[in-house]
Amino acid sequence: MSFLNIKTKLTLWYTFFMVVLVGGILGILVEFTDMTLLTNQKSQLVEVVEDVIEDIEEGDSLNKIAELFKVEIEDIKKINKLDSNVVQIGEVLYIKNPNVNKYLGMRSPNADNRSNLGFIMPIKYTGITSPQGNRFHPVLKRYIYHAGVDLRAHFIPLYASKEGKVTFAGTMNGYGKIIIIQHSGGYETRYGHLDKIGVRKGQYVKTGELIGKTGQSGRVTGPHLHFELRKNGKALNPMKYMPKSK
Repeated sequence: MSFLNIKTKLTLWYTFFMVVLVGGILGILVEFTDMTLLTNQKSQLVEVVEDVIEDIEEGDSLNKIAELFKVEIEDIKKINKLDSNVVQIGEVLYIKNPNVNKYLGMRSPNADNRSNLGFIMPIKYTGITSPQGNRFHPVLKRYIYHAGVDLRAHFIPLYASKEGKVTFAGTMNGYGKIIIIQHSGGYETRYGHLDKIGVRKGQYVKTGELIGKTGQSGRVTGPHLHFELRKNGKALNPMKYMPKSK
């Protein structure tokens, strides 16, 4: 057997060994990726609620809030720089690392208050900071068409305004982190400037289902929710399609 034949056979065996090795590694990576995707389906919701902004309402107390979110009173006081256990109605508290079980599978408190077309308010409504229509953009410093409304929202839970299919969940120019949901009848809702996204493209969501957390990503001057309603691609004033407040 010549040296050339031996070299050729060794080369072939080495090539075969490398193909098998790489194939095995790729198989492991694919399996690992599949496991990661399955795990992330739940961890996305966990990510949504790594912190919470709580508005103080009548009957609230630090003890009640600590029990609700399973955190220590002293931790709430330290983070919010409180000198006493007294809280005032309308005061806003930052809750770090709340109990996740409170939110997994969480349903909007607005879920039963629907408009004639079945839409609900996607957040706890506290007012509008910028209406739909032509306006002077605070960042671009010029008049442009505002396709939706800006709702007051300071890092709070976000819910699907109506059941439908998620057609986009990611980052988009100007909007920052955004979720787009396609509904029946040619309607579409958009939720922009988010802090956390808790759904994925192709996922079906129910009316009032927790889908993310509001924030201040994208082209903004402060935290709020940019909320759009479109029909067959045309922007509508979403407030005209929302239910009346109870």
